[in-house]
Parts: sequence; C-alpha cells; structure tokens
Amino acid sequence: MRITDAERVQEVMLALPDNTRFMYLAVTGEHCEIYNLLVQTDEAACEEAIPRIAEEISFIKGCPEGDVPNIEVDGWRTDTTEGVPVTGAMRLSFHAMSLPTARMVWHCPFISVFSSENGRVNGPGFREYMLLRLDGENWESDEHVNNSVQVAITNVRVLRGELE
Repeated sequence: MRITDAERVQEVMLALPDNTRFMYLAVTGEHCEIYNLLVQTDEAACEEAIPRIAEEISFIKGCPEGDVPNIEVDGWRTDTTEGVPVTGAMRLSFHAMSLPTARMVWHCPFISVFSSENGRVNGPGFREYMLLRLDGENWESDEHVNNSVQVAITNVRVLRGELE
C-alpha cells in the first residue's frame, strides 16, 4: 500500500494470514482531504498482483482425495468441482471440512444435483434440483422437484481434536 502527499511517500506491506481472507481498508484523517484513491472492486486480484512475503498456507495440499478433487472455497459458492454425471444409483466418496476462517454455520461444503448444457454449475441452461448442505440446514429445491433427504453419519473419527 502506498500513501503519498505533497511532502512524503509512505509504503506499507501487509501479510494476510492465509489466502482465503478478505481485506478491507478504511482511510480517514483529521483536517485533511482524501482524493485520487485507486480502489479495487470485489473482484479477486490475480496472484501476481501482490508479492508474496510469507509462505503459502494450503488446507488441501497433501490431504486425501475422494472421487472428486479437493478445492478450497473461501465464500458462498465461489468455486465448484467439475460436474459428475449421475447415471443411476451412485456412491460418491469425498472428504470435506470447513476452513478455520469460516465465520458462519453455512460456510460449509455441499453437494449440488443440477443439469446444464455444458455440465458446469451456472452454465447455460443451469437448473439445480437439490442442494445438500453438510451443516444440517435445509435449502429449498427447484419448484418442479420433490426431494426427501436422509443423512446417516457413519465412520466418524476424531483426529487431533478435529472431527473427520
């Protein structure tokens, strides 16, 4: 961050604890005018835009994978895995956890049953038939679908004080 005035330039470098955080900055002062601010929108900056000064922290590198690859998601529906075609009765194996920075109960993994022309979430003709959130909360289905979901928790182990 660079702050300048007619007399001096002040540069500050911040290290965020991990790559899943948001950063907000408030600029104010007493007896001053603030102008010519360059503001970035809510869009994510490219990785090269900010020089890395601390080791990257990953919560998925080296973790076991199931039938779908691991992804890190830092906001409601900001990323998804590739779609998996449903071809009848299926059993899907996966690992899930909420990030340590999760602030709300709904910051949790979920499963979406959907259709789209290109097989991607939010692709052309996207229609979601069921959203199964792993926090126990209900999510409304498509108006043309009547879902009944039954969840059985099996094979639960506690490792290092965390529920697996």
